[in-house]
Amino acid sequence: MSNVSDPSRTLEFRPLGRFVSIYEPKDAAEGQLVILATWLGSKTQHIAKYVTLYKRLAPNAKILLIRASVDGFLWPYSIQKRNIRPALDPIAGVLKECGDNNDDVVGNPLTKARPHILLQIFSNGGANNVLKLLHVWKSEMGIPLPISGLIIDSAIGAGGYKQNSHAFQ
Repeated sequence: MSNVSDPSRTLEFRPLGRFVSIYEPKDAAEGQLVILATWLGSKTQHIAKYVTLYKRLAPNAKILLIRASVDGFLWPYSIQKRNIRPALDPIAGVLKECGDNNDDVVGNPLTKARPHILLQIFSNGGANNVLKLLHVWKSEMGIPLPISGLIIDSAIGAGGYKQNSHAFQ
């Protein structure tokens, strides 16, 4: 069992899976999405600080929350892949708002709107989940995820598993 609390009740998120939730404002803007990939074992009150900030900075953007559990970090890839899968549908929905085909998604001027997807990665837990998200997205959708902004907060940028595992000891 994970020690990750469910933020869906206190933060107005709708759960999509065990670790994936979405916030959809009443007046959601087409093509606007913030993806928050949290750190291992993040608590609701800490996630709330970032959610509150994004609700103020981009009040009409949907917010996709991908939480990282301490135990989930070490699960086999097949389970991690299954747990990240619920994140794909809201992303695909945002892209569909901007056009119906792959050319439109990457910025064809004939689209209604260009997607604005901001991805914020927190620590190794967020980086691990985003890596899985990008792999599953590319394999199922056939195109790279069109991200317009990326914030990396405390995620290790280099080194392998052995080097990074020392942080847990």
